[in-house]
Amino acid sequence: MIWVDGTIFRRHVIAGLDWNVTGKSRADMMTRPETIGAEKDFLASTGALDERVAELFRIVGLDFGVIDFAVSDSGEITVFELNGTFQISGSIPAKYREDWSYLEANNAAIVNALVASIARRAALPIY
Repeated sequence: MIWVDGTIFRRHVIAGLDWNVTGKSRADMMTRPETIGAEKDFLASTGALDERVAELFRIVGLDFGVIDFAVSDSGEITVFELNGTFQISGSIPAKYREDWSYLEANNAAIVNALVASIARRAALPIY
């Protein structure tokens, strides 16, 4: 999930076949349509998880950032990474763009939120 100035943006879900889940695990997901379906359902929803994650960003005090985490069956959040850097475009290899373009569907909203936040803090007009 991505956080920008008080707003949570859902970004992706990666489900791996072994304990070390990385971006490369996405290729494995393509062979398991149920994982892609679950990811799309996650991206289309909102709920209590968004507020729980937002609270983590508030505690840390970031204006914008990204969090990588897992949620246990009991609802416990395990944070792997929470920081102020993220990549929102150009991260999908060309050969997968057609299948994975839904992952970047909210890029414009994220960029617009970042620009608005920076402009507001700098007291500049938004063009």
